[in-house]
Amino acid sequence: MTDQPPKESLQVQRIETRYRNAPHFNWYQPDLGQLTEFIQQPIWTLSTWSPEHVEMIGSHSSDMILLVDNTYVGSFAFNAVKIEIASQLLPGEENYQELLTGNLKKFVAEQIWLHHKSTNSARFIIEYLYEFNGRNRELDRKLRALPDGHDIIQMIANVITFMLLLHEVGHIAYSRGHYRSATAKDISAAINQVVGPNHTHERLEEEAFCDFFGLVNSIIELNRTEGWPAESLCNVATTALTAALLCVQTKEIALKYHSADEPLISMSPANNLFMARSQVAEVAINQAVKTENEHLVTPSRSLNIFADTLDIKKCWMEACNMPCLDDEVSNLSLLLAQAFCEPERGGFDHVVRKLNLLSPLHDLSKEL
Repeated sequence: MTDQPPKESLQVQRIETRYRNAPHFNWYQPDLGQLTEFIQQPIWTLSTWSPEHVEMIGSHSSDMILLVDNTYVGSFAFNAVKIEIASQLLPGEENYQELLTGNLKKFVAEQIWLHHKSTNSARFIIEYLYEFNGRNRELDRKLRALPDGHDIIQMIANVITFMLLLHEVGHIAYSRGHYRSATAKDISAAINQVVGPNHTHERLEEEAFCDFFGLVNSIIELNRTEGWPAESLCNVATTALTAALLCVQTKEIALKYHSADEPLISMSPANNLFMARSQVAEVAINQAVKTENEHLVTPSRSLNIFADTLDIKKCWMEACNMPCLDDEVSNLSLLLAQAFCEPERGGFDHVVRKLNLLSPLHDLSKEL
């Protein structure tokens, strides 16, 4: 094999053109174990970090398969799952609901900043650095200090990487009819249970199949190769899928955000495609883990993780409202955001001028 996919390929040229300016950009050939036996072409993956293109891509032709592994999506899911697992393994060490909402709010603010450069979005990014960045680092340190802590963190990353890449491989499997007959019944039953047979979501059947394909195969692979219990892998993977879908949903909401001061409107997950996929996957995969015993091995590790005890969807909807922290951190964050985003205020002179007014009895919020 060569170190790079063939550059004469139009697919490669198109994908490179789209992502060439991303901060992280390199090609590699993923090791997907036994999960792609039905595929004859070589698989090439472009690993990139691209908040502007919140998506994973799969493309195939007669001579190769190209996947885009956007680690921005993976990092969104990783942070959410890490906080969820820490809340169960390190109870009482943090206000996990607040920490999860703060992390999600930072991603919402990043997406709004990318598309609208609003003062509010800058404010919440700065607020995250003040309030939550250090808490995330401390939580990571405590998790790694646990027995098997490093392995647990690596397992989270592996689940997310496998699941997202295999979702894209699932589109190829779906188009070629592989596995469809074995899973169609379970997926159809799950769709009927979640949204009913007369739903209006386009491509829900295919996307649900690909979600299921990525979930079930990543669970089987990591159960076999790393010895994690299938039930815990299932709960980690379904939480990660929900987080990844929320990441894509966040971009869609950010694109509709027009005012720098107008809060985002909450969107109920009940009738939206992303939330439908999340719920369908959870129903289908829980059934599959019970019936796929012949593909699983007795775990060699002990880990008992439950699914989404923090209610990530609820935290995300709160984050989309972009609530302010009612304290000095929020006020200082707004002060810096105004200096960065509103040049008519005089830039950093604005910060100095306001800070000179501070005293122990002075209320900064009245000056902003």
